[in-house]
Amino acid sequence: QATYHLKLDLVVLDRPDPVGGLAVQGPPVDAAHTGYVAYMAGIPTRHGMTYGELARYMNAQKSLNAPLTVVPMRSWQRADLWADTGLRWTPPSPNLRTPGAAILYPALGLIEATNLSVGRGTEHPFSFFGAGVSVPKTGNSGPDDVWFTALDVARTLTDRHIPGVTFTAGAETIAEDANRYPFHGQTIEAVRVTCTDPAALDSPELGIEILATLHKLYPTKFKLAGALRLVANPATGDASARGDDPRDIARSWQPALDDFKTKRSAALLYP
Repeated sequence: QATYHLKLDLVVLDRPDPVGGLAVQGPPVDAAHTGYVAYMAGIPTRHGMTYGELARYMNAQKSLNAPLTVVPMRSWQRADLWADTGLRWTPPSPNLRTPGAAILYPALGLIEATNLSVGRGTEHPFSFFGAGVSVPKTGNSGPDDVWFTALDVARTLTDRHIPGVTFTAGAETIAEDANRYPFHGQTIEAVRVTCTDPAALDSPELGIEILATLHKLYPTKFKLAGALRLVANPATGDASARGDDPRDIARSWQPALDDFKTKRSAALLYP
């Protein structure tokens, strides 16, 4: 194994958390399910930390003892969303194109691993979800392959009275191009999700609400298991598969969230 005799200082030029630094929400990552999309155990879906604060937290919690310097921002406060900063939005990923999409991403990102579209191949990804006809390799499909009804899904979610969002049934056209996104070339039934109050929205809980609705309405057609792999929390996955009430599932996260907030306090840099 090679040995390097270099003095390496790590410097982070800090940037805002696009969805603010107050809310701490969602299931914590289980220690046995860390990986590319869930780097560190105990961190919830919405951690409310900046890049620099995350670096300080991981450096301390994992006892890395890295020579870390964080250059802090001026004027940013924890309650600030990206829209409050006045900064130009630069997509961190090609399909995360607006600050509004970032607000909904902790919810709609879960759906991406299932057999639904979240808008890739349209001008506004991560603002809706829907499904069309899943054409098998033979190229043949029939009426039974049309299983998603946007109006039923939107009504069911509206009846849940979820704070901070509204749901509207409609249709979206997915581009037919080299990307071959889900349902490419089709006009599909879709549910538009509109955030009406970011401060009231618990976006990870919204994700579980959507999964629960789809699992309830389409227990054999909707592929819940794909989303549960992204949740990285077996208890949440089991409860969702059983059909537990999403509000009860979200309440079960609270002790772990309180523990995380206590641990992260030493890493915070902003009021």
